[in-house]
Amino acid sequence: MTNGISFLWRCPSGLLAFLFAPALLGFLPACAPDRHAGDSNQPADDDGSPTGGDDDNDNDEENDQDEVFYGVWGSSDSDVFVVGVLPNVLHYDGASWSPMLNWGLPGATLYGVWGTSPSYVIAVGDDGIWNYDGSTWSQMWTQLAGRVEFGSVWGSSPSDIFAVGADNSMSVAVVEHYDGSQWSATYPPGAAAGALFGVWGASPSNVFAAGCNTEEGDFNDCAGAVILSYDGASWSPVLSQGAPPTLSAATGIWGTSASDVFAVGLYGENWGSIWRSNGSSWSLSVSSTLWAPVSVWGTSASNVFAVGRNLYSAVDAILHFDGSAWSPMLGAPAAIGLQGVWGSSPSDVFAVGSRTDEHYGYGLGGLILHYDGLSWLTMWGPGAENGKR
Repeated sequence: MTNGISFLWRCPSGLLAFLFAPALLGFLPACAPDRHAGDSNQPADDDGSPTGGDDDNDNDEENDQDEVFYGVWGSSDSDVFVVGVLPNVLHYDGASWSPMLNWGLPGATLYGVWGTSPSYVIAVGDDGIWNYDGSTWSQMWTQLAGRVEFGSVWGSSPSDIFAVGADNSMSVAVVEHYDGSQWSATYPPGAAAGALFGVWGASPSNVFAAGCNTEEGDFNDCAGAVILSYDGASWSPVLSQGAPPTLSAATGIWGTSASDVFAVGLYGENWGSIWRSNGSSWSLSVSSTLWAPVSVWGTSASNVFAVGRNLYSAVDAILHFDGSAWSPMLGAPAAIGLQGVWGSSPSDVFAVGSRTDEHYGYGLGGLILHYDGLSWLTMWGPGAENGKR
């Protein structure tokens, strides 16, 4: 797709090009071959990897380069789902990772994942919304099928799910809600010309969505961040800011309650920032020219992780909040960029993204890191303790 939310992941330009360009953050699909065509739709081997070609090793190398992970969620430490491109879904059973590409998913890119149990998982991306029932993945019908690219999903139950993104046909932000039987679309005020990248809620009547407004519907240039709030009946803007030096784009959101919410994104044209709400107003928590956070998650107000990219080196930007200050988690493995974070406990945290060479070239494959409460280790990627390569 050439319009809509795709600017975040496919050859971006303008303001977000600095934050999300492949050479900086490793959003490899931005300039990789179209995953809707070619080898990603070929039959899969027993291990879930695509087949085809005269040289399996050459294919494996090419597939590794196209591999990027965007979102992570699990029901426990032994039931974790990672979504992205090639493979679309990886599953962790507590011992090893297994591709689920051959379980019914096409060659689309998935950006967000959320669920309630091992047998109820929702994944969203540029080809719509998908449901996993414990054995197979199937696409769900939506009111705007074929028009919307979704960037994130969250719910309070199987009958109360929110998926956010952008309607390509109208160049506007959109929220789809699932009531347990069908999806329905809403075009929230405050983001008329824009896109939504993150969603999180404290309850069915306290839901927040993060994104940006754009210049005349041009998704290649965010003109200011927007954060929306849902009260159980309607959406309304709670933070809407213009061009630099204010918050230019909000890419991720998470909180401990409706009165304690964190948002991450780009502050001005070259500052990463983390904002915090006390339920009545938003304030800048921390900002820096050294890193650009993309996603945020935690277990409590004194244990919050923000992941993204260190802007001036090949080291991951993994920041931790202890309740009083943000600090980098030194010793984390080097990579091009992290794009999602989730955990089952303070000592069981997963961060996903992709890696590249030391010269910020294009990607060398997906990356999954794990934090055990003491240090970060590679689970998928070079030097992996558990999983692949």
